[in-house]
Amino acid sequence: MRWRWILGGAAAIVLLTVGVGAALFLVADRDAGAVSPERALSEFRERPGADRRPAPGLPAAGVYLYRVRGEETLSRGPLSITRTFPAVAPRTIRHTPGGYEVQWRISTGKGELMRVRAGARRSWTVYGESYFSAAGISTTNRRSWEPPQPRAPRTVRVGARWGGRSTDGDGLVVDSESRVTGMRTIRVGGVPVRAAVVETMFTVSGTARGSGSTTTLLDPERELDLRIDTTSDLEQNGSASTRYVATLTSLTPLT
Repeated sequence: MRWRWILGGAAAIVLLTVGVGAALFLVADRDAGAVSPERALSEFRERPGADRRPAPGLPAAGVYLYRVRGEETLSRGPLSITRTFPAVAPRTIRHTPGGYEVQWRISTGKGELMRVRAGARRSWTVYGESYFSAAGISTTNRRSWEPPQPRAPRTVRVGARWGGRSTDGDGLVVDSESRVTGMRTIRVGGVPVRAAVVETMFTVSGTARGSGSTTTLLDPERELDLRIDTTSDLEQNGSASTRYVATLTSLTPLT
């Protein structure tokens, strides 16, 4: 399973698939369920991070909820299964010294964590984990990205571009390019927000192969994804294709 979020950089795409065979997904998919907002909030309160207060230019700490519409198809040899994603996915942000971390609870058995280093003009994703558990089987993949994955600049303008190549030190290579194609207003929980339209293309090579694209509506003032529309295809020990749209329900996180 793969989920791509623009704030995580292109590296986030591969975290949930690479290193976990498709056959394991085929077995565990039937056990996957939604993570409730109450559960995500309880976990956040147990470990709120270094500081719950919003920092200038960074997202406020807490649990954000996204409405999700989409599915994934997982295949290996003659086996194939298509799964519809849970309708709501919590995303938890915790402040850390020098930045913050983002934890996605995509389902009860699948998720990812990204650590971000904040700079004066932009942030970078420096580390990621994917975790998977079902039917008594669990695995965690940890990847430190070199160089770190660049994220959108603090001040965006139409035509701005960023990206490059990062590796995990174990043979996985991610090439990505993002550009701002326009600005538009989106309502989040009834509040109008001016958002940058960010188009991202990526390819994966080395120990896995794949490609994909994402259109993200990004709030640059909060460094927060408002809407993500993504398509991706990866191959390693099988294949996985993902199509989904995720929309933020409120600018104010649960705390």
